[in-house]
Amino acid sequence: MTSESNVAQLKALGAGIQQARYETQYSKAQWETPAEIDERHAFVDAKWVELSQLSAAKRLVLEDDLARETFKANLRVLNTNHNDKNVKLQAWIGEKEAYLRTKEHIDTVAEAQLQLSLLEAYERDKNSLTTHNVAQLKALGHEIRSARYETQYSSATWSSMNESPGQVDEREASVDAKWAELSQLSAAKKEVLEDDLAREQFRDKLRTWNHNHSSAFSRLEAWVSLKKEYLRKVEHIDTVSGAQVQLKLLAAYGRDKNLKAETLVAALKRLGAELLEARYHTKHSSAQWETPAEVTSRESSIDAAWAELTQLSDAKQKVLEADLAREIKKEELRVQFAGLAGDFARFAREASETVASSQFGFDLPEVEAYAAELERSDSAYASEADASREKYTAVFNEGYALGVRENVYTDATLESLAGVRASLDAALAARRTAYHAELEVQRANDALCKRFADIADPLSHWITNQKDTITKSKEELEAQLAYVEQRLGSAAADSASLAQIRELQAEIDSKSITNRHTLLTARDV
Repeated sequence: MTSESNVAQLKALGAGIQQARYETQYSKAQWETPAEIDERHAFVDAKWVELSQLSAAKRLVLEDDLARETFKANLRVLNTNHNDKNVKLQAWIGEKEAYLRTKEHIDTVAEAQLQLSLLEAYERDKNSLTTHNVAQLKALGHEIRSARYETQYSSATWSSMNESPGQVDEREASVDAKWAELSQLSAAKKEVLEDDLAREQFRDKLRTWNHNHSSAFSRLEAWVSLKKEYLRKVEHIDTVSGAQVQLKLLAAYGRDKNLKAETLVAALKRLGAELLEARYHTKHSSAQWETPAEVTSRESSIDAAWAELTQLSDAKQKVLEADLAREIKKEELRVQFAGLAGDFARFAREASETVASSQFGFDLPEVEAYAAELERSDSAYASEADASREKYTAVFNEGYALGVRENVYTDATLESLAGVRASLDAALAARRTAYHAELEVQRANDALCKRFADIADPLSHWITNQKDTITKSKEELEAQLAYVEQRLGSAAADSASLAQIRELQAEIDSKSITNRHTLLTARDV
């Protein structure tokens, strides 16, 4: 290698040193004394002129000096490079030491996982630096320490240059120490981060339990709300079957409530107990559920709701049982009213038929005697009808007061039964009218018979007397004959009433009357 090339290299190296820049987001660096480089260049240039003048005498010495100094300059460059690598490593070490000593605030699994992944990335970075940068630093240090320059004129080593030869070893020792410290810090940080992850996973589990507890509570709360609405609802019940259906539905609700208590409510409380009792504790951290009142409040709310449901259910049970009793009573009243209405209708029909076929008697005494029976009968029918009306009216009114508005067992109503009563009263009135008519007829007939008797009986007695007078006479025959002739002579006058007797008899016969006033007929006279 020529001196010119050495000088050129020197200057190129100097220019490279002056122009060299290191800059990252963490640090930057450049040669701190660029003037030193310039001074060297100036020195070389000056000496180069001088050497040219003295080259003949000192070429060998100077060439040796140049070679030695070049060697030494190379060592300095290597030292500079060694220092630069150390500076970069120290900067990285400082940054990572600060990172490893920093305790991040971690309150999520994702954050813990992120920090662990960042630590793993750091370890990969450190391993890469160990393989490359640290190895390069030590290789360069070894090169500096083992380099030798020795000729017949001079010799040189790094330790002989009296330029803090221990710096190289100190740098490497510092890096080794820091490297070991970083490993300790990394292991400690990993332990803490793994604890963070385990703790946050525990807290995540608690949050999941709490969410499940809250969801179960919400579902129960929604169920309770629906059941409160159902229990508070007052159903319109107007049949026995309707009341029985509602009681069955209430019983089904009760079974559902018991099932919910045995399953969902029990599960809610088991989960709540697990949530409140769960603990995480290590030398690094501890955790438990932070809002226990929230959990106990939900369970207390369900307990209170359960008690309220029991009260509402008991109240609804009483109402429905009362509804059923009322509807049973209404049904009994419907049946009772139908029976009473049917009895009254039959009574009125039979009474009307009986009244219509009443026989008042065959003569005036019998018809007159029937007046007492008529009064008794009318009174009895009226009393029985009144009693029936009182009964069925009372039953109807009782049912109406309970809400009975229809009756499948009968079409009868108070109005229709009033019509039946009116028909009965009409039949009784008709009978009474018929009786009075019959009484008038019997009185007229009896008067007719009496007129007949009043005429026929005296005539019959006269005729009988005349016969007796003639047949039993003890007088002389001439006197008896004279008497007979006398009667024959007055026969027209004596028989004047016969025409009236025959006329009355004809009228009696036309009316088919039996004459109670006499046994005689017109034939007998």
